[in-house]
Amino acid sequence: MSEGFVVRGLRRVRKLLTEGSGPLELEGKHLGRVRDLLHECAKGVGGEVSVRQRAALLAETYQ
Repeated sequence: MSEGFVVRGLRRVRKLLTEGSGPLELEGKHLGRVRDLLHECAKGVGGEVSVRQRAALLAETYQ
């Protein structure tokens, strides 16, 4: 997997977080799931397709 792909994805997530309409409040299992997805994306678990799917799920979380 290309390191550039991961870096671009993390930049997009950071941009979404900084441009959001305000702080999101995640609790309990939702917060845990988001943390798991972030760690899995950073590690590249499962290949590029899996990373893209996780990134899409994270994007939905922050919309």
